Amino acid sequence: MLARNEVLCILDDDGQSVVPLGSDDAGFTRWFQWMDTHDRQIAQVEVGNYFLSTVFLGVMLTNRRGMGTPFETMLVPDGDDTRACYWRFTTYEDAAEFHAEFANALWQAHRKAPDRGVTVGSRLDGEEGDQERRGGQSADPV
Repeated sequence: MLARNEVLCILDDDGQSVVPLGSDDAGFTRWFQWMDTHDRQIAQVEVGNYFLSTVFLGVMLTNRRGMGTPFETMLVPDGDDTRACYWRFTTYEDAAEFHAEFANALWQAHRKAPDRGVTVGSRLDGEEGDQERRGGQSADPV
């Protein structure tokens, strides 16, 4: 059963446009079949001791501004899911852009100090203004 702020969705044939589905049996069946047969991974990279992944969730979660956020970028340090941070986005473009920028910042930090691992600064690690600019929603670490 879906929560009141959740809507099942799939991606259109272009692989980027979100298509909301009904919450009836037909919508759920279409969603389940789509999720079972499509790759939801947008991008992923491992840099030093960090794993960065951006995916299509298949569920639009309504953020505090009432916008659906079906895309998520997750940063996992040292393979420790309990310390993961994530950001949610309303569009494929915003999610892909954030992923590319964040991955670039990780690579640059890693190149400067490859033996010490990567230290993620506050601007990339959760400054709300940066996330809001992209339509993302900050969240507590998972």
